[in-house]
Order: sequence, then C-alpha cells, then structure tokens
Amino acid sequence: MKRLFYIGAMSALLLTACGEEKAAPKEEAPASEPVEVKEEPVSAKTEVETQENEDVKESESTDEKIKRELEGIVSKDLNSTSITEIAVNNYQGEADKYIVLPHLVWDVPNSKETTVEMLEMYSDHIAANLYEQEGIEEITVFWEVPYHLEGENIAKFNYMRNANGMAKNDKWLDSVLQ
Repeated sequence: MKRLFYIGAMSALLLTACGEEKAAPKEEAPASEPVEVKEEPVSAKTEVETQENEDVKESESTDEKIKRELEGIVSKDLNSTSITEIAVNNYQGEADKYIVLPHLVWDVPNSKETTVEMLEMYSDHIAANLYEQEGIEEITVFWEVPYHLEGENIAKFNYMRNANGMAKNDKWLDSVLQ
C-alpha cells in the first residue's frame, strides 16, 4: 500500500513539474526601430525535393525495387541476419517474371535443430512477404551460418508461387546440420 501511495505521489509531482511554465514577459523592440522578418520559400524547395524523390522511385527498375524490399524485410524482421548478395533474374526468360536469390548470413550460435528451425522460419517469412511483390515467381534463399560452417552455404530453401502464396518446393541442408 505504501508503494502504491509513493508511486501516486511521484506521478502527481512529475505531472505538476511538467505543467505549463509561465512565460517571462517579452521585451518589446522600441517603436522607432522597425523589425524585419525574412520569409524563405521553404515549401517550394520541399516540393522540388519531393518531385526528385518520386522521379528516382519511378525510374527505379523492378530488380532494384525487389532488392530494396528484401533489404527492408531483413533489416526490420530478421535478427542477427546480414545480406551478402541478392540476385534478381528473369524467370524462365519471361520479361516481367523474376526469380529472387538472396544469400544471407545468420550469425547466432545455436544447436543444429534450432538453427534449422530458425533458417526455415526466416526463409518462410521472406517468401510470404515477397509474395506481395508482383512478378516474383520463385525464391531460393541461401544461408551461411558461421557457427556451424564458415564461408559455405549450409542450407537452401526454394519457394514457388501458387494461387495461395509461396509454397515451399525444396529444402536442402548440409550434412553439418543433419
């Protein structure tokens, strides 16, 4: 009960201390001296910069958009994961269809079983998120895990687009993980 009272008292004190401060009276400039205010056209500069950014996004190739999307997924959602390479190739020679080949490194010391579970979960997450990118027909995620085998691919997960999402088509694990 004492703690509850103490927390309430401290909260009230903080709220009171953070309240509005009374402003000190401003000194007014003498009436004989004119005050000059310069206004800069900030909005014009902002509009130009915004237009330039939109032009860059429009001129960005589909390959670059896919790579940027994948980089965002990895940096935002996959802990202790880095990208060594991302290849985006035409899928079976078709112009607007792609296969994405990310090469990733997961740098966490774990058991074989946990490593396999994490790599599969992360690969599934990548495939599910890239499904929303139009034109991606296939994804093959390559993994290196330095704790188990440094400098070599240790696992590969392949996904194919179908009507319901990206379906896991193939899974390969190095003998180190078996």
